[in-house]
Amino acid sequence: NRTEKAAFIRWELFCFLTLSMIWGCAGPKVISTTTIKPAVRSNVDAPEVMAWGNLNGIRVSGELMEFKTSVRVVHTDWSKFNETAKERERQRHRYNRDGNLQTTTGILDSLFFTQRFEESGPGFAAIAVQCSSRADTNFIGAFFCIELPGQDYAEGKVQFTGAQSATLNEIAFATIPQNELARTALSSARFVASRRQLEVRLATPAEMIIRRDSTAANKNIHVYFALLTNSVKPGQIAQNTFTLKASGEVDRNPVTLALDTSKPGRVFDGFGGNFRLQNPRTDPPVIQYNLDNMRVAWGRVEMPWHFWHAEENADPTAAAKADKLHQRVHEAMDMARRLAQRNMPVIVSAWSAPAWAIIGDPRSAQSREDAKDL
Repeated sequence: NRTEKAAFIRWELFCFLTLSMIWGCAGPKVISTTTIKPAVRSNVDAPEVMAWGNLNGIRVSGELMEFKTSVRVVHTDWSKFNETAKERERQRHRYNRDGNLQTTTGILDSLFFTQRFEESGPGFAAIAVQCSSRADTNFIGAFFCIELPGQDYAEGKVQFTGAQSATLNEIAFATIPQNELARTALSSARFVASRRQLEVRLATPAEMIIRRDSTAANKNIHVYFALLTNSVKPGQIAQNTFTLKASGEVDRNPVTLALDTSKPGRVFDGFGGNFRLQNPRTDPPVIQYNLDNMRVAWGRVEMPWHFWHAEENADPTAAAKADKLHQRVHEAMDMARRLAQRNMPVIVSAWSAPAWAIIGDPRSAQSREDAKDL
């Protein structure tokens, strides 16, 4: 829509102006006239990949053809699943980019997964998915999932362009009352809405299950492509490659951008960062490098509350005066002191509370804390 397109243009303009200012101040005074072909495609025509392993959609001429991909593990009930997502506990995401190839790895329950996203042309994205099991598991399955927004596809249809059943041609979603809309093995399918289309081609034929989200008001359509199903043994591996082609209407109306210099907004102090000590081996050199090579305007450190005041009736200041301060607290406060000595504003945050300050089971809060430390 026009609002999203205007926001996208404003963001690209901001990035261009920022990089221009940085280059003008810090770049070389002699600029080579050699033309270099960029290794990475323009964001105007590219898949929108998230570092935790999801695809938000594919941009076509700057307009986002929206859908969401993920790796999902479904246990005994289709209403409950675990999927790749931002800040999800114990998934331990890793991300790497090399030109037009983006790679994410992580853990879902006892499954290790790798996804490779390749920008293969305007409107196209190829996603290679591999899952490997590290334990005996009984579940409905592990799937590569495409979630289609209900606002676009609830009244749409699926065309079975590569179904193994010759009698199955297409299904209109609105004509089927039950939550499971279709189930068949195929090598390709095409999802058609009034303003959007998405084609999916599989390198290896697999079972596809289409379900409607019956709990959400938007009635999203969930398309599952099977990777591992039923009983899985340790060391079992599944992989497939999904090539997606997105198309649809693009709003090409002109956008007017007005800059009101009478309202400059907030002052930009500069870059800030979290100086939370989590890994004693890798964090200190990274922190020192940033402090030595950047003008850090703001800093934030942790107050390890559950180590500072573990017992409600104890006096933490008395323990500190008796030189019994927990090492984690001492290191965090020393980090704050180092930043303050640089005349830097410091924010002190508590990420985790002691058990006595938590309503409910404190183990769930501690598991989130442990996941951050992995």
